[in-house]
Amino acid sequence: MKSKQIQKSYEDAEIEVTEIVESPRLKIREEKINFKNGQQKLYHIVSHPGASAILPIMDNGDLLFVVQYRHAVKEILLEIPAGVIEHHEDPSICALRELREETGMNAHHIERFLDIYTTPGFTDEKLYLFTAQNLYPDPLTGEDSHEIDLFSCSINEALQMIAEGRIVDAKTIIAILSYDRALKKKDTTSHVHH
Repeated sequence: MKSKQIQKSYEDAEIEVTEIVESPRLKIREEKINFKNGQQKLYHIVSHPGASAILPIMDNGDLLFVVQYRHAVKEILLEIPAGVIEHHEDPSICALRELREETGMNAHHIERFLDIYTTPGFTDEKLYLFTAQNLYPDPLTGEDSHEIDLFSCSINEALQMIAEGRIVDAKTIIAILSYDRALKKKDTTSHVHH
């Protein structure tokens, strides 16, 4: 396979790393790859500690979202709660902290259902996705808690909002589609056993 050969050529190459920017949340480094065949490639890579995101599912089956202004895209986005993993903490601890800070809710049951790389073309950020059920009030004030509104809707309404381009955040879309698939699979399985 070509991809295996390419991976091996990177592993065998000499790599010169230069740190360009370092901040509390991320680092940007330049990697100059010197391949054995004489070719060179230059990459700028954002190092990220990772993040967790959590899809809150209310007792009535509705999904709970946060609505917040995102300065990087200069838009108000509808998203699932998410945040950066702090000091090598367990992703589930991060997910519950973000749930509490952003929605004022905690959960008796969370489940990790998917790990994804957000944009592997330029960052090593890994995002851990969870669902949260059996929610109960347990607020925790975070730095942006006062800037967040909440919105809830059914899974079908959320799917419609994706189709209409009203939900455009990738992690949120992945979480909704994955949860919808799990519901449909569960539905099919329960029909088979009856």
